[in-house]
Amino acid sequence: MRVLHVGNIANNGYLAAKKERENGFESYLINVNAHHVMMQPEWEELDLEFEYNQYSTNMLKLKGRELPSWVLSGSWSAICDALFSSGQSGKNLRLKSKKYKNQDEFIRIMIKLFKNLIPKKLRPLVAYNVLYRLRNINDARFIEKVFASFDNIIFYGPFCSLSKYVKNGKYIAFEHGTLRNFIDTNYKLAKNTKIGFENASVILISNQDCLNKARNIFSQVIIKSPHPINDSDFPDLRALRERYLLDRKDTGIEVLVPARHTFSISTDIGKGNEIIYSAIEELFRSNENIIFHLIKWGENFPTAEKYLKEMEEAGFVKWHNLMTRPKLKGLMIKSDAVIDQLLIPAYGGISIDAIGLGVPLLTNQVATIDTEYFGSAAPIFSIHNTETIVRALKYLSLMSVDAKKLYFKKSYEWFDQNLSSEISLAARINAYKEVEKI
Repeated sequence: MRVLHVGNIANNGYLAAKKERENGFESYLINVNAHHVMMQPEWEELDLEFEYNQYSTNMLKLKGRELPSWVLSGSWSAICDALFSSGQSGKNLRLKSKKYKNQDEFIRIMIKLFKNLIPKKLRPLVAYNVLYRLRNINDARFIEKVFASFDNIIFYGPFCSLSKYVKNGKYIAFEHGTLRNFIDTNYKLAKNTKIGFENASVILISNQDCLNKARNIFSQVIIKSPHPINDSDFPDLRALRERYLLDRKDTGIEVLVPARHTFSISTDIGKGNEIIYSAIEELFRSNENIIFHLIKWGENFPTAEKYLKEMEEAGFVKWHNLMTRPKLKGLMIKSDAVIDQLLIPAYGGISIDAIGLGVPLLTNQVATIDTEYFGSAAPIFSIHNTETIVRALKYLSLMSVDAKKLYFKKSYEWFDQNLSSEISLAARINAYKEVEKI
């Protein structure tokens, strides 16, 4: 079976296609003009860190890095050529093409201009209306040719707007937060994305808080599908985590806060970073024995750095360069807690990794939403404001080694039952079977 994944987030389309190929599918990923680090496969595979620049496109550009031939990015004409011409690969398109390098540099400049000239409140209007309308109509014939060569197509989030180019009308829509705010906004891309979801043969729901909304809006087959994930390294990492718990000295706790530093806009309510900063400051003023590890990334990073300056100088806060997911996992298993976003009762990549590695997780949770989606609530610490963060961290600082070991086991066992890569693969296979019935 030939399957095409069309999206812009590496930890969904890339990991889904890779898992399928390991199980005998001829799966491909199309990542059109990828200009953000999380859209690169290296984000999921390489153990490295690098400087973050909010004006950079953050292409890793690793010398000698071979991308698999089934990963395609660039213009639609280039993707079409690579797919139907022998000897082409994602590496050829992304790293060797002079045209693509020039395009990358051009977009780097445009991003800087965009962020300097366009006020935050107007950015969605420009990005989702103006830029969307400027899409080259000459791409249509290339897109149609590519789509026609696959048995199944999965569109991720806003890429459902491309579903109009699927001539037989059969495709799968993958929700990864798109239904939360985006489809209700008054932007051209948002409206076409909603139409794409409405006309999909099957909808895959990866966020538990979006399940009921999908059921209330759409009438077609809806399948629960946890985020695709690479958990092949989890057995080794869990062994290291268990050893860490046995060897850990009682010298206070270290807390990892890896979430991107964002601000709220009309299409994304953000992650609640400001609440976390407030909790860090409160714990600092009360002289708690805690060290917070934060990552330098996101448009609101300069504001966060300034707010936490005093705490950084006192050693209460430590900043780390932006790091790939394998590198982050290595830091995670040596942490006493992980804090993820506070405003959305769903689990993104950070939360999923923490649960799977048995590291105490603090994030927003609504037990009834968890139970409806998974059948049970994840064993985590639910937080939603400064008070709940402070209370949870003080509790963790008093936990015995035996209590930590018990949490570790309960957490990773819940992951194995509800979030593993095998479960998300089974959901996609089920979706492909549903499409065959039509």
